Amino acid sequence: MIRGIGPTLGSFGVAGVVADPVLTVLSPTSAVVATNDDWGAATNVAQLSTTAAQFGAFALSAGSRDAALISSLPTGAYTAQLTSKATSAGVALVEVYDVSAAGAIAPLVNLSARTRVGTGSEVLIAGFVISGIEPKRLLIRGIGPTLGSFGVAGTLEDPQLAVFKQGVATALQQNDNWSAATNSAELIATAVRVGSFALPAGSRDAVLLVVLEPGVYTAQVSGVGATTGVGLLEIYDAP
Repeated sequence: MIRGIGPTLGSFGVAGVVADPVLTVLSPTSAVVATNDDWGAATNVAQLSTTAAQFGAFALSAGSRDAALISSLPTGAYTAQLTSKATSAGVALVEVYDVSAAGAIAPLVNLSARTRVGTGSEVLIAGFVISGIEPKRLLIRGIGPTLGSFGVAGTLEDPQLAVFKQGVATALQQNDNWSAATNSAELIATAVRVGSFALPAGSRDAVLLVVLEPGVYTAQVSGVGATTGVGLLEIYDAP
């Protein structure tokens, strides 16, 4: 289940939200797999409501212009794009829930989000949940300058990355420049193993390798010195 939330964020005190988001899912070959504009107009609106309640997603009001869809996807790398139906930009939330039946053989192993990283409430935030009873090892990366080598303009020149647990105000772990970390060799080896692209030695991208107990967490990317630009936040399952 993938949801693109705009107007409903306003009920949580978020200002400047996208008034009418449009959600599109693209295949590994960039073909459109699924799309939705207003979730309440979908033919499976009852299923969307039931699934959201079952997996702990907050409810969307009937008739809201938020977007949501449920899609069964074969193994591969997909992109969910959230755009504004109007020309104005704003704050939005993209959610991805693995709602597979027990015993599914294609688990969700990597999530990433690319957007313009601002300041204050406009930093890049990814929330994630670790379920079960065992801790999980994750590779989390905040990419800025290296995006330039992929043709992305206006990148965040010096990102900093922090991981928080729900209900705890201070960061569990944080990183500014990945290659200055004491475990930089392990970061490189883990990135190769999980299939993420290499980072140049000395780049100002940020990376953490963490072992987290079951719970609710957020990873946050912001610019050092309140700088802004396009950034990428990646979370890899790295057992």
